[in-house]
Order: sequence, then structure tokens, then C-alpha cells
Amino acid sequence: MGLAGAVLALSPRWAETSAWSGRRLGERWRVVGVAVSGLAAVLLVASSVVFLAGDVAGAAGGPLVAALVLASASGLVLVAVVLVGLLRRDHTLRRVAVMVGVVVLLASSFTGHQESLWIPASGLVFLPAAVVAASVPAVLLTLRPGPPHLLWFVTARRALELAAVVTAPAFVGVVLMMAESATDRGAKVAMLVCQVLVVVAAITARSMLLREPRQGRVAAVAVAGVLLLLGVIQLAVEVSLSDAVSPYVLLIAFGVPGLVVLSLTAPAPVRAYLRSLPVAGPPPGWGGGGWGAPVDAGRPAGSQPPASTQATSAPVGSDSSPRPTPGAPAATTNPAGVAGTGEEGTGPSRSG
Repeated sequence: MGLAGAVLALSPRWAETSAWSGRRLGERWRVVGVAVSGLAAVLLVASSVVFLAGDVAGAAGGPLVAALVLASASGLVLVAVVLVGLLRRDHTLRRVAVMVGVVVLLASSFTGHQESLWIPASGLVFLPAAVVAASVPAVLLTLRPGPPHLLWFVTARRALELAAVVTAPAFVGVVLMMAESATDRGAKVAMLVCQVLVVVAAITARSMLLREPRQGRVAAVAVAGVLLLLGVIQLAVEVSLSDAVSPYVLLIAFGVPGLVVLSLTAPAPVRAYLRSLPVAGPPPGWGGGGWGAPVDAGRPAGSQPPASTQATSAPVGSDSSPRPTPGAPAATTNPAGVAGTGEEGTGPSRSG
């Protein structure tokens, strides 16, 4: 918590970010986030190697050791969300990473979750600092733009994918623990049932979001409530088995449901886009490869999209001023500076 607070105190605010140095400053903090999340990944691997090379792993059974290795794999998935999001300059993974950082910070500070180089799957303690570096406002200037409403839909999809990917190794780990020990078999069976339902529900909601935005949104919000219920059950089972609570259970119980509901209900671009949709059927360009396509993909030539769609489909951070018509003289300056073009300072606008 202290390290994350120190990074937060050092990070510049929007008021301290000028049009001249904003992108350069964002690139520096993006590198900081990559470096700290890389450190977390190295420690996750190193702690598992140290454990496997020690006497404790030799005395423990093979299934228990395999379950601990799978826990390290789940930790690497959480670190990869931050690392890959920053390397790919992805808005949606950055938002998921913020949720992951909050969950890990709560688990590390208040639930008895302990980490050490001698404890396998340790290293997540550095993840909140990496997320704080990724949350610096200037980093937004370095990310790839996209339609705001589409970025929120993809954020919900990424969160559901994370729930399924994190739960799969945990399921295999519980199966291996049941093979190693016959104690608490009822609690472990309940955990297995909940984990299977989490994976099925998350994949189903993700598929519906890909097919049709309006019905997929309703299904995803409903699945978020189901994940909350299943996560609370897993939380109660885990507390009955041990004194500590893993961040993975908190992620399923509170992190993913909260982010899905927030992404699909709160943003104004999402609501405006849903109001502009046809009464039945998915909009043109939606689903499959249409996730990254413009909103008006497939629209007849010469026709204009609805006003609400035009207002909400501009790329994040782009220059939303009117574009010059063909043959008209182009603007000579770009007052916005770096916001959408990546240019620093004033000069000829290249946003067109």
C-alpha cells in the first residue's frame, strides 16, 4: 500500500500535464507500469521456483505441488492484464487492470493474504503500484483511440473473459487437492460446482455480447449478479477452509461483477448508443470482427448515422472539431495540441 501511495504521489495530475509534454510524460509512466508489472511476474515465477527447490515441496505430495503451480499461473494471468494492456496500448485492458489492482490491494491489506519469496505464487503485492502507474492521466494520451461506447462494451467482455480464465486453473487446483486429501470434501465439491458455473456463465454472457449489444447487455448484467452470488459462496467456503482469502475469489465476487455493471450501465456513450439502435437485430458491423469496426460500418454510401451515434462514436481523445469539406482550405493550427493526434504543441493538424 505504501509503494502504491508513493507512486500515486509522484504521478502528475491532468492540471500538471501540458500540451507540450503530455504524451512524452505518458510514455514515461507507461514504461514505469510495464517495469513494475514485469517485476511482479518475475517474483511470481521466482517464488514458485524457490518453493519447488526447497524441502517443503519434496515432503508435500505431487497434487499439492501442482495446485500451487496452478495458483502461480492464475497470478501470472492477473499480471498479464496490466503488462499486455500497457504494451498493446489498450484502453479496455487498462480499465480491467485498475479493477485487478484494487482487488489485489484489498486482499493484501485486509484479508490475511500473505506473500514472501518463500511462499509460492507471491508477487502480486507489487501489482497495485503498477496499476497506479497505468492510471496516470497522461498515459491516456499514449493509448489507441476508439469509439467510447465500443470501448466500454469491450471492457465488459474482457472482464468476463478474465473471470473464466482465472477460474479454470483454480478448478484444476481444487480437483488435485481433493485427490491429495479426503478432508473437507463437501466444501471442496461446493467450490468446484461454483467454479464450473462461473466459467459457464462468463462464457455465455461474453458470447451474447458478441452477437447483439442490447440483449447481450441485459444478459451480461444478469450474469454479473450470478457471479456475485457464486463469488460470495466461494468466499464463505474458502473462509471455512482457511483463515486467508485469495484475491481470485474477491475478483469473482466483487471485481468482475462491479466492472461489468459499471461498463454497461453508467457511461453516457453506452446509453446514447443503445437508444440509437434499431428495434430488432444487431447493428451493422457488430459481432465477430466488428468489435473494432466503426459504428457506421456497412451503412449505405451517402447516408448519415443518427446524431446520437455521431456524438458518441468519436475516438477517445480525438479532435472532435468539424472536418473540412473537400476543396476547402485546411485548418492551420490545432489548438488541442496532443489530445487526439499525438502531436506535441501547436502546428498543422494531422487528425484528418
